Amino acid sequence: KMIQFIPRDNVYVYFRMNNEKTVMVVLNIADEPRSLNISRFEECLNGIRQGKNVMTGETLLLEPLEVKAKEALVLELIR
Repeated sequence: KMIQFIPRDNVYVYFRMNNEKTVMVVLNIADEPRSLNISRFEECLNGIRQGKNVMTGETLLLEPLEVKAKEALVLELIR
């Protein structure tokens, strides 16, 4: 299943999910970093507040979610 959110401030967010995993993809095409209020995505997060960066293996807190300028961030949500 895929759920997309309308882009705001040059940031596009979508989720891919199945019964086992949920992945959050954040694309910031702005020339500046962005701090996202994750409450907008609660229907997909279901209270989850951590994600593992699939590129680096780093665990990130989602509140608030900091996204660098021109960054694509792919997070596997940790339940």
